[in-house]
Amino acid sequence: MQRRALLTVAGTALIGSAGCISLPSSGDNSDTPTGSTTKPEATTARRETLPTYDTDEVQRQIFLESVDDVPDEQPVAIEVELLNGTVTGRDPARVRATVTNTTDEERHITRNEGECALFDRGDGASESPGLHLHRPGFPGYRADCRDAGRVGDLWRLDLAEDAGCVVQAYGCVPGSYDGGESQPETYQVWDDFREPGYMAPGSYRFETAVTVGRGDDATEFQWGFSITVERPT
Repeated sequence: MQRRALLTVAGTALIGSAGCISLPSSGDNSDTPTGSTTKPEATTARRETLPTYDTDEVQRQIFLESVDDVPDEQPVAIEVELLNGTVTGRDPARVRATVTNTTDEERHITRNEGECALFDRGDGASESPGLHLHRPGFPGYRADCRDAGRVGDLWRLDLAEDAGCVVQAYGCVPGSYDGGESQPETYQVWDDFREPGYMAPGSYRFETAVTVGRGDDATEFQWGFSITVERPT
């Protein structure tokens, strides 16, 4: 039987039964350490086109739109939960993705922790440019981008649009999951500093490859989810 996505209104969770470019953040919740300003800063012309908000003013509303099914033959479940959809200067939108081994036996599956999280490296960028999934304290960026601050109260790095933020090279291989084990990881939703404007309203999809098994026995499938960005009413 096809395992279908499930929407839970109270928890705002989407479940598909079956790495991330990540940047520092600031804010006052425990998931959000404060960044520090560094060069290169955003150009004056580009900054003048960005909106400004009071710290507690609602900037955007974000909703979980859809989640892919995981192929029936794969021993994996992937849940995506919207932890916060109201973006203010104190709190970014946050989503949590959880990968679970649905069997009673050990399986090797794409890891969802540390530097090898599900949406690692470029997979953290939305397919239509505009947003990135970020993780607080992610060490993968070089220091010039890792330590960049925010543009005012916006969830956008204070960098020029042509800044060369390069993810340091490292390898990730499927990790061991015990039977029934889950690996959750929380991501913040940030604006893409390379794009004009700020969190343009619309639908954004994030997609990544998930691997099950090792060596010649490994199989891979594409999986993702979508969110919707709206201006507050």
